[in-house]
Amino acid sequence: MSENWDIIAKYLANEELNDEELQIVENLKNDAEGQQLLRESAGVFDDTSLYLQQKQYNTLNAWQKVNASVARSARRRLFVISSRVAAAVVILVVSAFALWQLGSNHNSLTEFSTAMNDVSKPVLVLPDGTNVTVNRNSKISYPEKFTGNTREVTLSGEAFFQVTPNPDKPFIIHANGASVKVLGTSFNVYAYGNEPIVEVLVKTGKVELLGKNAGTVSSSVLLMPGEKGVFVKAKGEMAKQQEPNFNNFSWLTNEIEFDNTPLPEVVATINRAFPVTVETAAGVDANLHLTATFNQQKPEYILDVLALTLNLRLEKAQDNHYIISKID
Repeated sequence: MSENWDIIAKYLANEELNDEELQIVENLKNDAEGQQLLRESAGVFDDTSLYLQQKQYNTLNAWQKVNASVARSARRRLFVISSRVAAAVVILVVSAFALWQLGSNHNSLTEFSTAMNDVSKPVLVLPDGTNVTVNRNSKISYPEKFTGNTREVTLSGEAFFQVTPNPDKPFIIHANGASVKVLGTSFNVYAYGNEPIVEVLVKTGKVELLGKNAGTVSSSVLLMPGEKGVFVKAKGEMAKQQEPNFNNFSWLTNEIEFDNTPLPEVVATINRAFPVTVETAAGVDANLHLTATFNQQKPEYILDVLALTLNLRLEKAQDNHYIISKID
């Protein structure tokens, strides 16, 4: 029976069991002594709930509770295992469960999300001191404490990371079909679930971008400061850009620079930097180019400058939705 203690603990904790473990539990349920052992174990688990809440364990109290439980059972004559053996069995089950709980449930995940139009750029401080500036319409989840040999978080959306260096514990970001692995650096991750790509733009340090296919790493690229990695999720393809567009940081800095930039790229940059939707109507010349620099201006101002400079009409269709068209 001793080899089943950890399985009983997982079963009582409502954890997922594999086929072999499920069969062992079924065998216990179909055996009189096994049924009684499950009942006694469940009772002790209930009695030790305070321990699980406070992360403390008092062996003497547990022993006394188990002995009391077994004594009641003996009076009912439901099975004939000696009280000392039964107590040892149940205490080991509780211990297995408690150790498992401390390693998983008690290091619960924290989730933080921002709304679609949130431009406040909140800064999170993770348990290791890493700072994360979160863009709008984004979600990040992380444990209350980093344990083991890595520091792992999950991101859906966009965020700028300033990772606290720790060469013994790599920092790993899981981001919609890709992973980013670093030791200590600053970089931007663009990984919205509805976008076909995952981008990483490095400001300082060294970053590894890993693309995944069906959970297995299919491609990777090592990025240095000033480089951007792009992973195309559908194709599983990876590319590196030596001279990336630093307007990708504009959501964070509110600084945008256009240097003879084609109109489609200008519109895409504005849509990415601000919580707006800008469309170009049919007939607008895609070969128009804009040269201008903006610092801390609102998107309405930038769009007005664009329209006046390129002799286009700007129409506000609805809140945060603009249409650029030709002037008749």
